[in-house]
Amino acid sequence: MPCTLRSLIVPLALSLAALMAGCGGGGGGSDPPPAPVTVGPPAQTSLGGTVIQGSRLAPVLLSGALTGPVESLAGRTIFVSVEDPAALFEPAAFLTVENVAGAGWRWTLNLNGRTLADTGRRTGTIRLRACLDAACATPLAGTPIALPFDVTVEAPVVLSTTRIERSSAFGTQPAPVRVTVTIPSLSSAWSVRNTTPFDPDRPQRAIVSPTGPFSPVTGGWLSVSDNVLEFNRGTGFDLQFAPAPPGVYRETLAVVVETRLPTGEVSFASRTIDIVYTVTPTPGLRHQFYPAEITLTRSAASPLPTPMPSLLVTSTGVTATVLGIDYLSEPPGATGFQRTSWLTAYPSGPVVHCIGMSAPVVYDCLSPGVYRAQVRVRLNDANGFETVVLPVTLTVTP
Repeated sequence: MPCTLRSLIVPLALSLAALMAGCGGGGGGSDPPPAPVTVGPPAQTSLGGTVIQGSRLAPVLLSGALTGPVESLAGRTIFVSVEDPAALFEPAAFLTVENVAGAGWRWTLNLNGRTLADTGRRTGTIRLRACLDAACATPLAGTPIALPFDVTVEAPVVLSTTRIERSSAFGTQPAPVRVTVTIPSLSSAWSVRNTTPFDPDRPQRAIVSPTGPFSPVTGGWLSVSDNVLEFNRGTGFDLQFAPAPPGVYRETLAVVVETRLPTGEVSFASRTIDIVYTVTPTPGLRHQFYPAEITLTRSAASPLPTPMPSLLVTSTGVTATVLGIDYLSEPPGATGFQRTSWLTAYPSGPVVHCIGMSAPVVYDCLSPGVYRAQVRVRLNDANGFETVVLPVTLTVTP
C-alpha cells in the first residue's frame, strides 16, 4: 500500500474527467507535475464535540475550493491521506472533486466517526494531505491542511456502587444507602428499575422505592406491572430497606440512562446494582407493626377515602389474625355516620372519614376533632397465642 502516516486511503473522483483514483491506483505518478493547483481550506477550521463511550462522532463533511488548472490533473493519481492521531474516524474516507456551476472547482471529504471505546479527552491536530506521488514529495499547494480537534468521551452512566450488602435484626432496618448517579452531559434524566424476577412465593420486595421514606400506603413494594422506581434529574437516590421477615433477600436494580447522540441516534445505557439484604431472627420478637403507631390527619375538604398506611410483618413460623377494631374515643359532640366505622378493615381497608350520601354527592364527614382506635391482632406460633394492638389516631380538620 502506498499510504503512510496512519493514513486513510481516499479515492478521488474528478468529475468531467472520468477519473477514479486512490492509493496505488492509476498511473502517472512519475510524470512531470502539472501547473500548480491549490487546495483551499475548508470552512470548518476545527473538529470537536462530546460523545458517549461506545458511540461515535457525527459524520464530518469538509469542503473547500480548488483553484488553478484543475483540468490538468485528469489522468493523474492523486494520493490523499488523513493523519488521525487519536483514531477518531474510520479508515475509509471519500473525496470528491467537482466543478460546481457558479462556484468553480470544489473538493469534498467525508469522514465517518469510529466507535470510541475509552473515556477521556482527546486533543491534537488532524492533517489532510493531497499529493501527486505516494511519498508525498509533490504536495498540492495549500496542503497539509491542519484541523485542531478537541473531543471528550464520557461514560454513559457511573454509579457510586454496584453492590450493596446490609443486614439487620428482625424488627429493625438498616440505614438508607445513598447511591450517586453521574450521567453524561448529553443526557438529562435517568430512571431506576427493579429487575429482580418475580417470585410468586415472595411477591413483596425487600428493597423499597427510592423516591422517599418508606410508605406503607402503597405497601412500600414494587408491583409486578409497574417496576419503575424513579425518573430523576438529580444526582442520586437513597435506597431504603423495608421491614421484612427473617431471610436473605437478593434483588437487582438497574439505572437506565437515555441519551441522544450527536449522530441523532438514541442510546440506552444501563448499570446494575446487586443487593443482598439479610434479616436475622430476633429472639422473642414475633411481629413488627410499621409504623408502630398510626397517626393520620384528614380534611373534610378532601373527602375521598385513603389507604391505611401500615404494614404488619411477622417472624418465621408466626401467623397473624386480625380480631377486630376497637373505637376508643371521639371528640365531644362528634357527628358523622361513620364515627364507629372510619377504620374499615386492617390492613387492606381504607380510612373513610367522609361518606357520600346522595347523588349528586353530598358528603357526610366526621366532625373536626381527634378520634382514637386500635387494631387487635392475634399472633400464633409453636409457643402459643398472643394478642397485640396497633394504636390509630385520626385528626379531622375542617
